[in-house]
Amino acid sequence: PYGTATIITEVTNANQNVYWITPRMKKALLNAKHVIAMSTTAKNNLVNWYKFPGPITIMPPCAYSLAHLREYLPQPLQEHFSRNIVCIARLSEEKGIEFLLGAMKQLRDDGLDVKLSIFGEGTDLARLSLQVKMMGLEKGVFLKKNFKFGGIEDVLRRYGLVVLPSLIEGLPTCLLEAMACGRTFVA
Repeated sequence: PYGTATIITEVTNANQNVYWITPRMKKALLNAKHVIAMSTTAKNNLVNWYKFPGPITIMPPCAYSLAHLREYLPQPLQEHFSRNIVCIARLSEEKGIEFLLGAMKQLRDDGLDVKLSIFGEGTDLARLSLQVKMMGLEKGVFLKKNFKFGGIEDVLRRYGLVVLPSLIEGLPTCLLEAMACGRTFVA
């Protein structure tokens, strides 16, 4: 009855086909007094598709303060970290995780002792778990649940390479955070 003060969109373009925007979320959106969109496209979609009548502010998701960044400036990696790869993504088809698993299979078949940790949750968890087993990657690929909110810097410090194999992506927050932490990335 009182409305929500502010809603912040996810970093996608807030189009009408994203499955995680539930009817309850749509109702909350229409009752919001203000929305912060992560891109101009998201703002336009909120107006055109969701008919949001209120004010919308555009704020790209890369607002790190310099004080925050100093703590995470690039530091030399220890030898064992350089063999650790991480992917932080929603486990869904458009993220291309199955292609990353294929690359890991090739690397391990070539004798490289690399490990891949995939942090995420989503509709493809069971399928990807089965694919890891079918490819014989259980000792080199680890599917992990998401970490606590705000803990990405601690996760990124443990890995030498960040990979995002997405087939479709806008402005991936994970890669911005990887750069802010001084990590090498492949996307």
